Amino acid sequence: MEENNSTSDLKIVKEYEAGGILFKIEGEKISFLIIHRDKQDDWSFPKGHLEGEETPEDCVHREVAEETGWCGEIISKVGIMNYTHHHKEKNIMRDVSVDFFLIKPTKEDKSLHIEGGHSYKWIEYGDGLLNVLTYPVQKLLLEKAYDYLKSNGDILRNS
Repeated sequence: MEENNSTSDLKIVKEYEAGGILFKIEGEKISFLIIHRDKQDDWSFPKGHLEGEETPEDCVHREVAEETGWCGEIISKVGIMNYTHHHKEKNIMRDVSVDFFLIKPTKEDKSLHIEGGHSYKWIEYGDGLLNVLTYPVQKLLLEKAYDYLKSNGDILRNS
């Protein structure tokens, strides 16, 4: 029997996620944390699905800790990334909305880093970082986060 994957049977599912743009300041340099996901072979910011009645803020704290082991303080909402993904095997179109937050790391706890297949690194802001990020919309969010930090000198002085 042939499987029917016609678009008339396509199921559209709305999903919500939250992601974190972590930064650290060393002297005049601002670096950002990005993760490499082995399965997708991409470089991006940590993010993931809201679970149950979780708020985007609760979700981003959990996802960042699970994917990197870092805990932090939300400084500001940076923006929203929207994308769609067609899960062909299930004939589902995922319509995903991701709230991204700027996060100041407060401590690293490697015991919280439970997701395998993820590694991370800190990269100083600039063309090198922009060229490493896989998704163009995340490059725009990074630029927005950087501009926010540069225009709020008190954050830079207190980091």
